[in-house]
Amino acid sequence: MILVRAMDFTRLNIICIFSIIFIFSFVGVRASSALGVGGAIFNYEIAPGGHISHEMVVSIDRNDPPIDIEVEVVGFGQLLDGGNMELKKELDMSPYSARTFLNVSPTSFHLKPGESQKVLLEGYVPANVGDGGRYAIVYLHSLPQGEGKIGVILAIDVPVLLTIQESPKIYNGEITNITLEKPVSGKSINVSIIYKNTGNYHYKALAEVLLMDEADNVLSRNATPLTFSSIIPSCSRIFKLSLSPNDTLMPGTYYVNSIVKLDNGTILDSKKEKLQSETKFEVEKSTTNIWILICLIVVILILVSYILWRIRRARAIIRKTNGDYPLELEKIPQVA
Repeated sequence: MILVRAMDFTRLNIICIFSIIFIFSFVGVRASSALGVGGAIFNYEIAPGGHISHEMVVSIDRNDPPIDIEVEVVGFGQLLDGGNMELKKELDMSPYSARTFLNVSPTSFHLKPGESQKVLLEGYVPANVGDGGRYAIVYLHSLPQGEGKIGVILAIDVPVLLTIQESPKIYNGEITNITLEKPVSGKSINVSIIYKNTGNYHYKALAEVLLMDEADNVLSRNATPLTFSSIIPSCSRIFKLSLSPNDTLMPGTYYVNSIVKLDNGTILDSKKEKLQSETKFEVEKSTTNIWILICLIVVILILVSYILWRIRRARAIIRKTNGDYPLELEKIPQVA
């Protein structure tokens, strides 16, 4: 028989909450920036000759220091890992750029703590704009803050994705590079694929790799998840995979077939590379971090469920006490 006291309950909750915070920080959840933007993505369908108007609201918290903000429309580039890259005029050479016909106002302003400022994105789509999509980034950034030689800049990208109405969308692409790591005993075969969107519209894709022998028997296969962000026309994306054959590979000639496709299975491009193995290749089965993530999620759910259960118990005890009912000792299961 265990008596639950309010002090024990509070301490337990604090311990559980700090445990949850630690777990979330471990899996990579980050705090948000001090610079906030409402309307931080603009995905719109528009006809040639049409007018564009999109309002954003930039704000800072009342506890933040004053800040000077500049705003500009830049070209939409992408890094190989899918991150945005702001392209200035001299670097924005894409035929699918919307930078040339978009403007923002105001282009600079000062924010005091707790204040906000409306920013208007406007423009007219050229009548001869062409087919597919047009892309740009509204780049909002602070002037360097801090003292000394090193300044801190707060920045936010607002992606602009325009779909031209009643125009064909071309989903094309090309594998431009494949890098194979030669088999080393005890390790997987690592494959890197660089794929370029040669179409006129953005899309998400995934990569699949097959290891085959000279008789086209599949010895191992692996696939990536769908890309977290769309691949913009003229931009490239890198896919990294590992192959772990079920059986020992004897010395000989093998082939790695790399495929990039849409979520619906449509193949965008494929290439086959020869892999020459001079020695016997015994693969140690690789483990995946997915089980670590699953375990962390289970622990979080258990902690949250336990906290909620303790809250209900504590409220029941408080109601009994305030109602002049005798406080009964309740049997609470021990938690290891």
